[in-house]
Amino acid sequence: MKSSKILIVFIFFAFLHNVSAQLTVKDQDPKEEHTLLQINDEGFGGSLTIPSIDEIKEPNVKLYNLLGTLYWNGSALGCSNVGSLNDLSDAKYDGSSLFLGEGAGGISDDGENFNTAVGGHALYSNTSGSINTASGYRALYSNTTGHHNTANGISALYSNTSGNYNTANGPGALYHNTIGSNNTASGCEALYNNREGDYNTASGHGALHSNTTGNHNTANGHGALCWDETGNYNTAIGFYAAQFVNGLSNTTCLGNGASVSSSNQVRIGNSSVTSIGGCQDWTTISDIRYKQNVKEDVGGLDFILGLRPITYNLNVSAIANKLGEDIRIDENGNKVSEQPSKQILASRSEKESVRQTGFAAQEVEELANRLGYDFSGIDKPENLDNFYGLRYAEFVVPLVKAMQEQQEIITKQEELIAKMDKRLRDLESNKDN
Repeated sequence: MKSSKILIVFIFFAFLHNVSAQLTVKDQDPKEEHTLLQINDEGFGGSLTIPSIDEIKEPNVKLYNLLGTLYWNGSALGCSNVGSLNDLSDAKYDGSSLFLGEGAGGISDDGENFNTAVGGHALYSNTSGSINTASGYRALYSNTTGHHNTANGISALYSNTSGNYNTANGPGALYHNTIGSNNTASGCEALYNNREGDYNTASGHGALHSNTTGNHNTANGHGALCWDETGNYNTAIGFYAAQFVNGLSNTTCLGNGASVSSSNQVRIGNSSVTSIGGCQDWTTISDIRYKQNVKEDVGGLDFILGLRPITYNLNVSAIANKLGEDIRIDENGNKVSEQPSKQILASRSEKESVRQTGFAAQEVEELANRLGYDFSGIDKPENLDNFYGLRYAEFVVPLVKAMQEQQEIITKQEELIAKMDKRLRDLESNKDN
């Protein structure tokens, strides 16, 4: 009956307006009354006071104040006696560094390190590392002395210990980095396996994923340079650009699926590209001040006359297969074949239908070797995995040489003809006399 009476009184007074400034509900203990609930009139609103108790026998489905903390159904609804961040169980501020989250900045010293960690166990192992920012569960977890690092995302820069000036944005970005410095990774698992590599920049999911010790690489695009482990000074821009390049240096790949096969190569576009151009011719440096061992031993008529001009259709599909343009990496890190899009298939088909004109690189090489001519127009492969190529602009020079030789022959023939013509006229003149 006691609980029923309290409910009736509560409902009655709840609908009164400006009648009483305060409503107090007490128990019916004859020895010592205890306040159970207090409702206060605040003028334009009201407040509810629940007195604190020392213990609760049955916390389920109840609203109660236990030792100054408000609970509902056994769960705390707020904090009590909090005057600063340091009063919270999962927050700490030491005047220069701020840590928010369970285990954040776990063993960090109290020096003026100016670190910020937000997330469970972020910067957990830090000792004297300074000016670091970690946001996300276990971001920069293993960092001890590294400084000027920024990690945003779950486990970003997780393994970093003493690497400096790194920036990782995305889950698992720069995950395995330990001592590598001056790296920037933006995207899920970008530069994931980097350990000691420096000055690398990766933007895109899985970009430079396998890099371990390579330096000065730049990869922009999903899966760009994703299999490179030790290469240096490589640049890949585009979806899966240079995805299978590994151990090479000073290469550049521009465009979707663009790939190189040797160091010091530049490739624009994949095998499906049908036109590359601009509004101006390509310029090659040709300054005599920087040319040494100048000779005139250019192949001429013999070289040009020995060439076999041909027409042909290019097997674009075979080239694409050789370059692995349709290979992708699945979620388990395995290489899998992907069906090309309709646009890519149409582009390959269009290119394969075009009747091309040119020479066979191997035949040109054989001819030049036979003539003892070191012809720079042949792009020779460094190994069996590479392609032969021809630089057709280089053929202009032997063509000019051939024309000069031909003109020399013509001039000599003209001189001989002139002499024979004069001799014939002299003979005819003497006959007339």
